Amino acid sequence: MNYKILASGSSGNAILLNNGILLDCGVPFKYIEEYLSEIKAIFISHEHKDHINTQTLKKIHELRPVVRFMVGFWLKEHLLLSGIKSSKIDILKHNKIYNYGLFKIQPFILMHDVKNYGIKIYDTKAKEKIIYAVDTNKIDHIEAVNFDLYLIEGNYDEEKLERNIKSDIERGIYSYGVRVKDTHLSIQQAGEWLLDNVGNNSTYELIHQSKNNL
Repeated sequence: MNYKILASGSSGNAILLNNGILLDCGVPFKYIEEYLSEIKAIFISHEHKDHINTQTLKKIHELRPVVRFMVGFWLKEHLLLSGIKSSKIDILKHNKIYNYGLFKIQPFILMHDVKNYGIKIYDTKAKEKIIYAVDTNKIDHIEAVNFDLYLIEGNYDEEKLERNIKSDIERGIYSYGVRVKDTHLSIQQAGEWLLDNVGNNSTYELIHQSKNNL
């Protein structure tokens, strides 16, 4: 499975798979423009701005109206307000498998501070399996054994985050690290889960990494 990480992190997220699925779209249109003709469908995980840029989605919809938008029910209103036609929006239910011909998808629930989905993708042409999961404080409720590609959040190092939290408390300032622990996946959590799931020929990327806590 070929893929392009167009952006990953708190400033924006967008990953393009070679089967034409864009995973999240929290970036300006200039990040997407040269790949526009490749995009067949866009999966959006949740409502935070680093995952959904409504202006970019609106422009994609205007220039390439065949693109489908795959989202949880909580994002439908965001898309409609962006001018995207209801007929192009597919509302997903967790653990249900959706068949798009060249690929199938299966969303699953992630634990964040807003409603959030991860997604399993089954490429029926290449016969490959991909999993994408970001912005979650746990992943051990999900099983994805011997997938071909793992795109999994490894946001922070637990020891460094604890040192940063302690330093903030000692200085009497609010520590954003407390929220990070409650809403994101550490590289240690990701690593343990990957060890239980990856196969000999699997590829994985730790994504959505923090600049301050690694």
